This record gives sequence, structure tokens and C-alpha cells, in this order.
Amino acid sequence: MIKWTTPVLELFFQTDDIRHLILQLIPHYSSIMAPGLYHRIAEYTVDEKNGSAEATIVLFPSTDEPPSSTVSRNILPPFDCELWVTMIIQSIPQSMHLKPFEKFSIIADTRPVHSIVPDAVYRNGKYYLDDKEIGRETTFSTFCKNRSISSIFENSSIPDITIAEITNDYYCPVRKRIVLHKGCAYGSPACLYSFKYNTRVKKPKGFFTSIIDETTSNTNRFWLKVQNKHNELLSNIEPTANFVYHVKDESISVSGKHLVKSVPAKILRYILKQYREKQQCEFEYREFINNPDIVLNTLAPNMAVRLSRLAKTLEAEFPSLKIIRTERGKFSIKVLCRLSYVEKQD
Repeated sequence: MIKWTTPVLELFFQTDDIRHLILQLIPHYSSIMAPGLYHRIAEYTVDEKNGSAEATIVLFPSTDEPPSSTVSRNILPPFDCELWVTMIIQSIPQSMHLKPFEKFSIIADTRPVHSIVPDAVYRNGKYYLDDKEIGRETTFSTFCKNRSISSIFENSSIPDITIAEITNDYYCPVRKRIVLHKGCAYGSPACLYSFKYNTRVKKPKGFFTSIIDETTSNTNRFWLKVQNKHNELLSNIEPTANFVYHVKDESISVSGKHLVKSVPAKILRYILKQYREKQQCEFEYREFINNPDIVLNTLAPNMAVRLSRLAKTLEAEFPSLKIIRTERGKFSIKVLCRLSYVEKQD
């Protein structure tokens, strides 16, 4: 806990509304945990009479930082923001012995409707499920204007695209939760969500005492849980490269694009299979020379030359997979993305 708060520790002593401070610090910690992803509070309103506040938060690719391996410029990969972001942030106050945020709402989701509910049907600008209308098509700017949150476009690279605005909640009996929220935009270029909370909840006396005690005794497991969830999130939104080995012409394609064929394809095939099945990243030439599926000339295999050519092809066509010579007769691979591998007979 102290590790997380050290850069801004003074702020925790200066304010009584720790939950508001947590929301204010989201941009700071997001820039550390996922460079290229940027959070900011787009709208913040306070109802002093009822002692409540609502913060509307936007998540989108930053224009101020270079994109990370998980984020492409202006494109936020589709993922479940409710599951991987809002539910985690909602519970952060509990790590500080405060109540979680009382309520959160999903306003915009990057996933298209059909990826969440495959049975949904689009027809003439409207979305249907079991012949009942569940949503309609509009533009993201119109949606934001109607919600009075057009300010999210200020100083951002968020594009204005066509989205689906849901008009009725859809409860999924399998996932046992609402997966399409009324009033939420789907297929959005950015994630939008809000928290409503009681501003009269103040930090307790001796606020840091219990936190420090737990930190020194290693009994606070909350941040380990957050870290694990964060790693799962990055894995979930990381783009996947789909490698296919075509048995008929002995070639390999990646995400529909031809890459290599013949002996180089067989070498890469072995590398991919070992990586996927055994997480193997270190290789020796003899694995390939003695492999009956590759069939190299055992007297003059030219493995070093073949591997060098394959490495150059990957560098030019698919730099997210690198072949690195480590020592005589050995090499390693460096994988910078998620990948899948299948073999087809076509």
C-alpha cells in the first residue's frame, strides 16, 4: 500500500474525502500501469444538500504518450470495462478500510453488441433480440451531447463513429448479470463510466496506522488481487496474432497474410508449436536438423543461413516475433504479443 501511495502520500493527509482523491489519482496510476492508456475525470458534480457526488470518467488512448504494446494510436481494443476496470476501482477504498463506492454505471463500452450477445440482430438502424428492439444506431458525438458529456472530446484523439445505444437492459442468464445496459453506448471508441458516492464518508481516525501495520506484516492481500486482475486485463486486451500452417502447400500465414513457405515454414512451425504447447523460448539447431518433419540435409543443413533468412523475414513482416542468436548452435525467440497457432489441410 505504501509503495502505491508514496509519490502522493502528502495528499492523503491533506484531505478527508479519500474516495474523491482515489478518483483524482486514476490518471496518475493508469499512466504507470498501462502507458498509452489514459484515464481522466470528464465531469464531476456535487450535490451538497444530499451529500453525494458523481464522477464521470473516460478511458481512451493517450495522445501524450507513445502507445504501449496493448494500445494502438486512437484505437482502444474491445474489453469488458465493467469487469476489468470499474469493479476493481469500486473496491479500492476497501483496501484503506473505507466503504467501496456505492454505485457505478457503464456509459460507453468499446465492445460491439454482437460480441456480447451473438443472437442480437441489426436491421435498419436498430438492434433486436428475440424480435424485441433493444437499441438503436447513432453517432458517438450525438450520444455524448445528449448525455451532456461532450467535454470528453476536448484535447483528445477520440474519433466520432457510429455506435449502438441500448434502450433496454439485457440480463444474461448464463453470466448472471446485466451485460447490455440501458442508456449505454456499445461499439464506442472510448470507455465511459461513472461512480456515485456519499461525500460524507470521511477517513477514520488513525487512518494510516492499520495500513502500515498490514504492510509491515504482509497481511493485506488486496493489492496482490488488484495486480493479478491488472495482468489479466492486459492479457485480455492484447491483440492476438493468428498463425496458420497450411499443410497442402507447406506455408504459414499470420492474421490472413502469407508469411513463409517450404523449409522456413517448417522451421517456424516447429518454433510456434513448441512455444504454444511447452512455452519453449530457447532452441538448439540439432532440434531442427534431426527433425523428420523438417527434412534438412544432415550433411549440409545450412541451419544458420536458413534461420538468418527467417529472422529477417519476421523482422520485416512481423516484428512482434523475434529470433535472436544466443550462442553457437543456439537461439531464442522473443514474443511481443499473444499468438494462436492452428494447422489447416486446405
